[in-house]
Amino acid sequence: MLSVGVELRSWATSARATDELRAVIKDVRARYKGILTYSANWDDVDDTVILREVDAIGINAFYPLADHPGASPKELLEGGLRVGSKVRALADAWQKPVLFTEVGYTTRPDPAVRPWEWPDDMKNVVVDEVAQHDAYRAILGGVVGEPWFAGFFVWRMFSDPSDSSQEAAWGFPFHGKLAEHTVREAFASRWAGDGFRPPWVSLGLASKGWPGLTWSYPRLSWPTPVAGSKVATYPAGP
Repeated sequence: MLSVGVELRSWATSARATDELRAVIKDVRARYKGILTYSANWDDVDDTVILREVDAIGINAFYPLADHPGASPKELLEGGLRVGSKVRALADAWQKPVLFTEVGYTTRPDPAVRPWEWPDDMKNVVVDEVAQHDAYRAILGGVVGEPWFAGFFVWRMFSDPSDSSQEAAWGFPFHGKLAEHTVREAFASRWAGDGFRPPWVSLGLASKGWPGLTWSYPRLSWPTPVAGSKVATYPAGP
């Protein structure tokens, strides 16, 4: 998979993208036969004008899950379900899978209220592994039960996960923290998309037609995630 751009708000949401960015995508397709996506920011993906040209819709998913400090885990899970509903509507509108090209939370109190805030600008922050863990569980709980969800990339981990010198203890990396268990559990779980071969795994070739033109994405009946429920591991335990 290749992302043809990342958070190009002033370009990808403007009329200029209609010709200029589409020309870039056409040029890339002439050289690269794999899956193409574009990494839109969570607050401008609805205005991105080149979603028809990509195979999967990418979102840097720093959605706020609550609008006030001290939100309970139940409130965060409800926020995750709201995000899932919003993104599902996007997938339905374009009939394309959606993936989170970035998703992550800092290790501090209330990281899900303003997830985009950069840790380097913070001082004297209390490290809160539980808050980071709860935020990951909430956002993933809203999407892993959906057949249109194609996966996620965490923001962020370093090539040497044991190197703590690159970011403060309250930063995004979750290595050795509670959130690592949540992410590991998500990747080890059976997702709604498992058990069949959706078009986007076929390296850019849809089951009917060509990518970006005539996608046909299969749907599955899958129960809506229940707030507070744990992600079932796969294969099932004893």
